[in-house]
This record gives sequence, C-alpha cells and structure tokens, in this order.
Amino acid sequence: MQPVHGLEVLLQLKNDPRTLNITVIVLTTTDEPAIGSALGADEYLTKPVDKVTLLSAVERCLRSRGGAAPARPILVVEDDASTREMIEELLTARGYSVITAGDGAQARARVAHALPELVILDLVLPKMSGFELLAEWRGSLRTADLPVFVLTSKDLTKEEEKYIHAHAESLFRKQNSWREPLIKQLERVVTSQILADA
Repeated sequence: MQPVHGLEVLLQLKNDPRTLNITVIVLTTTDEPAIGSALGADEYLTKPVDKVTLLSAVERCLRSRGGAAPARPILVVEDDASTREMIEELLTARGYSVITAGDGAQARARVAHALPELVILDLVLPKMSGFELLAEWRGSLRTADLPVFVLTSKDLTKEEEKYIHAHAESLFRKQNSWREPLIKQLERVVTSQILADA
C-alpha cells in the first residue's frame, strides 16, 4: 500500500494499546507468513484469495475472539430424517455439538432432561406440534428465554406467522435458501449468549 506499507500498519496497530486487540487478516502477494505471525497478524493469506478461504479465515478469527461453539448442544427438532441429518452435518462441520429429536415428544423430553443452547424447530411434527412445544417452553420460567429458530415448509396464516415472530428468534422457510442465513443468525445468537454468560 502507498504511502505506508501494510506490514508497517500492522506493526503500528499491534504496538498501540488502543488497537492491540483488533483482529487483523493480512492479504498480500508476498508469501512470508512467518513475518505476519511475528508482527501479530491473526491470519496471513497470499493473493489471489478465493471467497471460501477468506470467509474461513474470518470465521476462525471470530471463534478465537469469543465466537466459540457453546458448551451446551444445539437441539434439532425435525421429523424428516434426511433433513435432520443434513442440518446436523451442517452444524457439526462448523464445530457445534448437536442433539436431535424426530418428534415433538422426544424434543420435549430432551429439553426437560437438559437445556440446550438453542433449538432449531420444525412446526409440523408427530405426537406434538412445534407450536405446542413453543407455547409450552415460553410458558415455563426455565425455558422462557431459550432461543428457538423455526425452520418450516408449512404455509403459515398471518396469525401463525405473527405468533412465531413474537415467540421465536428467527423464522426460516425450507422453500427458500435458508442454510447460510440460519448459520449467520445462529452465530450471532450463540456469540451473544456466550458473552452474556462470561
């Protein structure tokens, strides 16, 4: 960079108490990661950098700065086995611990046994609907603040949608692209939970 070299900026940031803890990812054409590490860079990437590599570096930095996976697992409540497994794989690949329930009664028992960090809840379930679970959890002091993400393919009435917006953190529709938005929202909620518990 002109007029000041990027590594010089990095050195200045790391030598100033006000900016010492700022996360820095170095993007450069010079393949000298040892220098970047010695100067305090959190990540050192050599150009050209593709989107996946950059996002992975950002995610590692966020996790190391308090965005780590929670101690308690995430509960996935989904009756369709292939969807349930896909969500479990998606979360596990990002370092989250996951437990699952294939119906409403199982979900109720899992939450009664041990409080999860967060619930990803389908609405159309055998034995007990997602609406019934949500109402029960919100009616109990123990689970009133339990974060719930609703993930459904159900056509919702205006009243049902209003209810979900009032009692769940997020609503995702299976008909739409939900994976990345769900992960981003999950990371925001989990990070804020961890910071609140710290």
